[in-house]
Amino acid sequence: MKRRYWALAIAILLLGALNLLQWKTPGAPGHERSAASSGSFGPEEFRLKVGFAMAESAAAGRNLFQPRLPPRPPVSKKVEAKVEPPPGPPPKTPEQVAEEAARAELGQIKLVGVVFRGEKGQAFLVKGEQLYMVHTGGKVGERFQVEAIRPDGIQLKDPATRVNGQIPVSGK
Repeated sequence: MKRRYWALAIAILLLGALNLLQWKTPGAPGHERSAASSGSFGPEEFRLKVGFAMAESAAAGRNLFQPRLPPRPPVSKKVEAKVEPPPGPPPKTPEQVAEEAARAELGQIKLVGVVFRGEKGQAFLVKGEQLYMVHTGGKVGERFQVEAIRPDGIQLKDPATRVNGQIPVSGK
């Protein structure tokens, strides 16, 4: 049995010596092939690249954190057409002008008070510096006619333009 152990020990030592020879001798036929095929790294691969050096190496690679944008649509030549502004509103008719004037004048009239004597009511109106005391059917200025007098307000109408308005008592 001792012979068997000695034979195994000698074989192991012989294989170890051949392996060391293979790695230590630079001119060995397998040495060049094994260094190139193993993909060995040099000190340049482990350097941190910053600034211009990084820009040079980044041109070859892809930035994983930059979102991909859709391709730009093709640029087509646009034909410029004259765009005319839309026409303005049509001119106002004389009736519309008269209605606006009547509404503006109605806004200037204020009801100061209302008094009732029996069934008849009397209203006190102010327009600018003019004071009017009118009954139902009376006129306020040149334009408005009193249609109805109530305790909380009066109803006025312009017979020419048919503009109606209700004026509440001032202060309410």
